[in-house]
Amino acid sequence: MGEEIVGRERELEALERFLSMVPHGACGLVLAGEPGIGKSMVWQAALPLAKQRGYRVATSRLAGSEATLTYAALGDLLADVADELAVALPDPQRRALDIALLRAEGSGRGADRRAVSTATLGALKLLAAERPLVLAVDDVQWIDGASASALSFALRRLTTERVGVLATLRDAGGLHDPIAIEGCLGPRAERIVVDALGVDSIAKIVRMWTGAELSRPTLVRVHEATLGNPLFAREIVRALRRDGLDLLPGEPLPAPDDLEGLLHARLRRLPARTRNALLLAAATTRPTVHVLRAATPSAQADLLGPAEDADVVRVRGDEVSFTHPLLASTVYRRATSARRRDAHGRLADAVDDPEERARHLALAAAEPAADVADALEDAAHGASGRGAPATAAELAELARRMTPGDDVEASRRRAMKAAEYRFVSGDAVAALALAGELLEVAPPGPGRAEIGYLISVFSWNDVTRLRPVLDAVVADLEEPSALLASAIADLGWVEILGGDLRAASAKAREAIELAEGLDDPGPLSLGLVTAAYAEYMLGRDVAGLLERALDLQLDPEGPAAVSYSLVSARNTLGALLMWSGDLDRARSELEAHAQHLVERGQYLPLWEGFIYLSELETRAGNFSKALEHAEELLETMMEGGYEQARETGLWVRALALAHLGIADRSRGDAIEGLSLAERHGDVFHVITNRSVLGFLELSLSHPEGAERWLSPLPELLSSRGIVEQGIYPFPPDLVEALVGMGDLDRAGSVLEPFEQHASELARAPALAASARCRGLMAAANGDFDRATTSITTSIEMHAGMGQPFELARSQLALGDVRRRAKQKRSAREALETAVRMFDDLGASLWAAKARRSLARISGRSAPHDLTATERQIAGLVATGLTNREVADALFVSVRTVESNLSRVYSKLGIASRRELRAEMLEPEGSR
Repeated sequence: MGEEIVGRERELEALERFLSMVPHGACGLVLAGEPGIGKSMVWQAALPLAKQRGYRVATSRLAGSEATLTYAALGDLLADVADELAVALPDPQRRALDIALLRAEGSGRGADRRAVSTATLGALKLLAAERPLVLAVDDVQWIDGASASALSFALRRLTTERVGVLATLRDAGGLHDPIAIEGCLGPRAERIVVDALGVDSIAKIVRMWTGAELSRPTLVRVHEATLGNPLFAREIVRALRRDGLDLLPGEPLPAPDDLEGLLHARLRRLPARTRNALLLAAATTRPTVHVLRAATPSAQADLLGPAEDADVVRVRGDEVSFTHPLLASTVYRRATSARRRDAHGRLADAVDDPEERARHLALAAAEPAADVADALEDAAHGASGRGAPATAAELAELARRMTPGDDVEASRRRAMKAAEYRFVSGDAVAALALAGELLEVAPPGPGRAEIGYLISVFSWNDVTRLRPVLDAVVADLEEPSALLASAIADLGWVEILGGDLRAASAKAREAIELAEGLDDPGPLSLGLVTAAYAEYMLGRDVAGLLERALDLQLDPEGPAAVSYSLVSARNTLGALLMWSGDLDRARSELEAHAQHLVERGQYLPLWEGFIYLSELETRAGNFSKALEHAEELLETMMEGGYEQARETGLWVRALALAHLGIADRSRGDAIEGLSLAERHGDVFHVITNRSVLGFLELSLSHPEGAERWLSPLPELLSSRGIVEQGIYPFPPDLVEALVGMGDLDRAGSVLEPFEQHASELARAPALAASARCRGLMAAANGDFDRATTSITTSIEMHAGMGQPFELARSQLALGDVRRRAKQKRSAREALETAVRMFDDLGASLWAAKARRSLARISGRSAPHDLTATERQIAGLVATGLTNREVADALFVSVRTVESNLSRVYSKLGIASRRELRAEMLEPEGSR
């Protein structure tokens, strides 16, 4: 194990637990603590232990200067196996990883963060399949954002794979684990806080590291002064050795306010030429002997020898590393600004990587310089192409700061590009802040309109904010332009979300007409897609609009090109196919759109695709997959600070959770989503979140609760001109709730327009649901023959649609009708089929409903399961008394009658007073 570990029994036990877990599935251990507390020593001790067990160990030891170097940590971890992976990985993953690790040149498009993330996941799976793999990251807080994103993506998807992550984390203000190891691995990850050592352990370490023997009083004082921090203690004792080991009474310890002062005192004793070399090493992200010599005039052979002797750096071949990250930061912080600039200037001439060279040029410059700004802008573009938009944003912002003050246009262009990079990388807050700063100082006119439009792109789905922003953009533009056409098209989208669909169509058509004469196809695409979306909801044929939009060749680097990702022809086509009932084609289109975004590095715009993919998988009965998409959507929004569209993610997650029977979480998500949608003026998602809440109440056999959530929605659809029934499939739920309440007249008034539009538009899923509703209404009227015919038709129609949950609902309805018609054998067959189907889907609430119905065939769960109060109230209601009459007879409130009656309905699996009379008044043997 190398150097003895002192006073860390608890931490070593945690290491043993962790290493024992690795062969049984993905796991993690985070060693957290303050600087110098000994985290890295414990971490280092684990590496040989893992190798002794036959594990593969991949390491990365990080420094603060590396936090901005794209995929630095990922390169550390995978560099030794890159050739091995190149043979085993599929070509797209291999290509993405090669570009990220600088093993191949990007094509301009390159591999974005998500593409590299997918490749990283594939790489870890391949490596772990051969033997257990330990990823060991020291000082994880310094990991670069691109590597953290890729590793986080992979860890969230590892389960049984034999991968363990061991990391140290500096516990200091403002620092965190960018990978979120504990969040990714959940209960399979453990955090151990590496605490201060006791005085006896400090004494042992002092003797071991320095050879010094201190008196007990001095040791106690050292322990008190350092709070048990071994690195602090070692540095203080080294200072004491120079002046005598024991202190006179009342003599202060030679301890400055912080460790940096101690480390600086240690570094100051090194020769000047060595300190100069150390500054170069601290200033660069990947110090090597070759780079240091190239950057050092009249380089001597033994530049770093004294630093090695003083245990400041280690040299292994060509690689140079500081023995502790604080040493590198101390070297850099204590240098004058002039010396830092000189170091960066020499490094700019010594390094080959254009991104790093651009950084050095910027940090070497004392004032703005056009050539430096140009180099940084080029480096930003390169970083974006490599799939690191966050790094691209930082470079673009640095380019803006290095732009000479008289070049206003270049400064604005670089700032806007930085905002776009921030947005697509997943930081909507920073993007909006930067664009907002530009808007404040922009004079009226096209320039201000361009900034305002960018802000609008960053602001979906907040209709209350979007409308005035886009109105201001239009007001700033006097001449026809691509920007004007885009803004008018987006105002059409505002109407889709929160206004009138007829107005939306008119805006979209206006944008199309304006865009027809322009060279830029982007605004024409926006207009065509907006018109297709709005007019589909109005029940019109939009195939021609979408075909034309799909044929357009868009410039991915054009102004505000991110808007084409948000309003995508392919994504819209996928959504419309889903709502029409063609789930397989819809999935193909939606996944193709997502892949396109991945290739372009458009990370945050993936959120809209995740909405449709989640909704699609719920419709397809793949509830866990739907939940996974919803979680990714919400995670993307959370990471990006994109609260203004959160109601969309909450809706689809609530929908998946409701189908899985996870009622409390579903209700909480949908209520929060509804609140956000109302705040944002997003009527579209007011409807979707209310629909989930109504469906959930129906799933819980609470028809009155379902009716309360759903009853306002038909009027909302009618007032907005919505004819297409596939988008909001709540009417069958409302019909079923109203039938359950015995309100057949209202049920018919809801079903009639739904059924009519479904027939006019030939929407098979809606027609199948309508047939089931007709059957439920017929059964409530006692016409079991007609009910059986209608529901059988529904089953036949649903059978070929790939929507198994709806098929199971119709199967349950058929079983209920047959049971009530005293057709016990056929009822049992239908209900057993329904139970099996719901169980296979994981729809626990509906499986329970089917089981209750199945149990009642032989009277096994008849009134005997009711409480005395429930039985008394049910008996009176069955005689024909109203709720008020029952309440008066029993001296209770009407609410008490209603709540007990609701429980009776749920327990007996019935939905009307007619069914209750049959249950309570028929002889036992006749059921």
